[in-house]
Amino acid sequence: MTVLCAAVLFGSLLGACGGSHASSAVPRGTAADWPTVARSLQQGTLVVVLDQPAAGAFSEQNASIAKGAAVAVAQLNAAEGLGHGIHVKLESQELDDLSEGALEQRLSSDAAAALVLPCDTESQATLAARAAHFGMLMLAPCDPDPAAEAGYPTYWPVGTPGPEEAAGLTRFMHTLGYTIAYVIKSPGNRLGEALTRDFSAAARSNGVTVDGSAGVTLTSDGIATLAKTIKALRPTPGAVFTALEPPAVNELASGLQAQGVEATVIGTSVMDTPLTLKTDPQALENALVPTYGFVREEAAGQHFTQEYEQHFGAAPVGSFPGLGFETVRVLATAAQKAHSATPSAIQRALLGGLTVPGVALAERTYGRNGAGEHVPVGPVSIEKVYEGRFEPMIAVSP
Repeated sequence: MTVLCAAVLFGSLLGACGGSHASSAVPRGTAADWPTVARSLQQGTLVVVLDQPAAGAFSEQNASIAKGAAVAVAQLNAAEGLGHGIHVKLESQELDDLSEGALEQRLSSDAAAALVLPCDTESQATLAARAAHFGMLMLAPCDPDPAAEAGYPTYWPVGTPGPEEAAGLTRFMHTLGYTIAYVIKSPGNRLGEALTRDFSAAARSNGVTVDGSAGVTLTSDGIATLAKTIKALRPTPGAVFTALEPPAVNELASGLQAQGVEATVIGTSVMDTPLTLKTDPQALENALVPTYGFVREEAAGQHFTQEYEQHFGAAPVGSFPGLGFETVRVLATAAQKAHSATPSAIQRALLGGLTVPGVALAERTYGRNGAGEHVPVGPVSIEKVYEGRFEPMIAVSP
């Protein structure tokens, strides 16, 4: 059993565990000092608030993350939680419309020790910025634009960042012979714009020529015009890249196929969700999709899949359930390394470097770096759409 430090037992959030380094992790007077968190830990509960925005473009991805996180919490608590009587309580809330002051008040009253950010909505960056102002310990399952939050000391990504995803994807494309691609832009979509920018930069570095780009209106005329442009190119691109999420990407693929465009669709991790397979998956046959990873074949990975199916009536599809599961495991691994469940001790453990063995995804490592670089290192996994399912292809090392 892990023995937590005396700071938990005696209510001091920045006491016995950290020694002289306590002030360098989370400044006093911030979320780490909330008396509500101290009281909750004294009573044996570490509260994690998971932001669940209202229905929107990424509602299925966020719901899958929440389910995976719930399985992780259930497993953790069944195995004595974080040790010494500390169990994790996961609370889903909708926080996106709150001002900074209202957000701080809500999280403080909930005794939140950590906040799991949504993956991904237009408000993710806004929510992270507001929570960073009062030192909230944050875990970001998705990290499409790591530079945007690089200055937030308590912001910790979990999944593969957008630039690394694009690098692994374009290297694999080149290996398969997809050396010419047409880019379909996603104007007005913060996530889509970031992922498209990453793809274009990685393509130049990895031998994939981007032979033109354009936005598209998902109407019959808009898709027909786009198809005409692509078919007129010489040589004809073997691949079309898009950061559109499902079902928009399905509509685009169906329309291009109907117009005689035979290029393979190259997507992003936002496609790695059951919704992609529900709406004309035949139009996306052989599409390449970067994914946050695959469930490990060892017993722990099988246990995750079994418990997920037991809780939700179906096996996990795509990597977002595993991403939610691993997000909780990052928090738990840091707390166990620190021998404390206080936010400041968890922060210090992450700053000191941490390796989280893979269960629902691959292993990831946080380097020892107090200068602000919090992005974990792990492989980029790639799958393809094949006969109505996601077929694992390869994991590309960084």
